[in-house]
This record gives sequence, C-alpha cells and structure tokens, in this order.
Amino acid sequence: MKKLFMTSSLILSFWLWWVINDYEKLTQKYTLLNHQLLVQQFIFDINLKLSSKINDIANHNLLQKEAAIIYSERNKQIIKETFFHNECATQLVPSDAANRLRQHSQRIYLNTSSQYS
Repeated sequence: MKKLFMTSSLILSFWLWWVINDYEKLTQKYTLLNHQLLVQQFIFDINLKLSSKINDIANHNLLQKEAAIIYSERNKQIIKETFFHNECATQLVPSDAANRLRQHSQRIYLNTSSQYS
C-alpha cells in the first residue's frame, strides 16, 4: 500500500509540475499575444482617426469647390445680365477692332521698349 501511495504521489507530483510548467508557458504566451493585441488596437485607432480626418478634409474641400462653382455661375449670370442691359453692349463693334487693338498695343510695347533700351 505504501508503494502504491508513493507511486501515485510521484505520478501526481510529476503531473502537477507539468501542469504548472504548462500554465506558465501559456501565461507568457497570453501576455505576449495580449501585448500584440493592444499594439494593433492602438495602430488601428490611429489609422481610423487619420482616415476620418482625411475624409472630413476631403468633404470640406468638396463643399468649398461646389460653393465656388455656384458662386462663379452666379457671377457669370450677373455679368451677363449687366452687359445685356447696358447700352454699350448693343452697339456694333467694327470688324477690324481686334486688329486695330492689337496694332495699338504693339505700338505701345515698341515705344516703351525703345525708351528703356
């Protein structure tokens, strides 16, 4: 009986040592994996906040662009209405007006360049 008790105690001691040793390995692995999880969550949170900020900036820029387009179209409409109702707009422009304006600007350019040369 004593041998049986000693044998069972020895087996039980070995089993207990094996369980404790395995538990320590699993605890270390759990700690390592938990640390990796925390790091990955931190990186994910930063990326999520960064993506959200970039999305907000893009939406803001899109709204500004749309507002600028609307403002530009409104200005074009005001200019068209102003010129349409203006007396000068209804007068005919001579067909050679563009050529005469170009020649006049070239004369001004030549006179100024000759004065400073």
